[in-house]
Amino acid sequence: MSATAAGTAALRWGRKDLLAVADLSAAEARLVLDTAEPFREVAGRPVKKVPTLRGKTVFPLFAAAAPADCAGFDVAARRLSADSLVVPRAEAADAGRLVDALDALAADLLVVRHPHPGVPAALAGRLRAGIVNAGDGAHENPVRALADAFTLCRRWTQGRRWTQGRHLAAPDDGRGGELAGRRIALIGDLAHSAAARSDLLLLALLGAATVVAGLDALLPAGIEVLGAERAASVDAAVEGADAVIVLPPHPSTADGRAYPSGREYHRLAGLTAERLARAKAGAPVLLAGSPSRGLEVSADVAERLAPDLREQAGDALAVRMAVLYLLAGYREEAA
Repeated sequence: MSATAAGTAALRWGRKDLLAVADLSAAEARLVLDTAEPFREVAGRPVKKVPTLRGKTVFPLFAAAAPADCAGFDVAARRLSADSLVVPRAEAADAGRLVDALDALAADLLVVRHPHPGVPAALAGRLRAGIVNAGDGAHENPVRALADAFTLCRRWTQGRRWTQGRHLAAPDDGRGGELAGRRIALIGDLAHSAAARSDLLLLALLGAATVVAGLDALLPAGIEVLGAERAASVDAAVEGADAVIVLPPHPSTADGRAYPSGREYHRLAGLTAERLARAKAGAPVLLAGSPSRGLEVSADVAERLAPDLREQAGDALAVRMAVLYLLAGYREEAA
């Protein structure tokens, strides 16, 4: 497996940590996506495990509530045959006090989710272990963005063989790349989502055009500097879109300040079948985990998207495996 994955890596990974999409070049992003593809195939094997990271230790530190993401990284590490030790949430919340202990344990990789921006970067400067930022406040979540890009690439290459760089190589339809030239709508709560900033930066990096919409209170000011067009309404954003990424409202906003009720949010910003019909036929819809029906999506849309969500979860797992593989490989070469 390691030879197969290494064969996709025309560019060598040259970073100890993965902290932000803003740090990446287009070539580095392509490398992660290409490396993820052979790992995606592991899920279809009778034995869903490869010996790639045998002897390595991965610590998921999730101080913010995200049980599905934490479990996803734990499974990714175990499928690579690494030892995965999930740090209890209460201890992860004070990650700074764990630095000496983790160094003493010779940790190879730490996956960090924290409500405060900058915590993963601070740990990266103090630890010899590689750091994966799995979300720091509303700052960035580079792994989620890479997983979204990978899902879109896979959807748009269905029926054709994936080749190295397919997402930016000239495909059969002559568009200039699977993501280049696409129009992708991001709707919902962009103000409180770490994935929103990373998605916008990565999609722009890979040549896509992005348009955003939602309630005014949930759209950060100055979002245009990230390369996004700000639409007047969700209907306008979805109109003619090649794909739609739905970002759910953060629980802290449901107190009457951002929107008066879930029903009102759904009316103004939710993805309904009528709104989805405005997008291009067959446009992929990406969601952050299981959706809240009647809030960010309607019940009929959620039912229609159920099989796609399972595929999206498999894509996210493959990207997590690719990230762990690349960072662990860099540590070995650096050593």
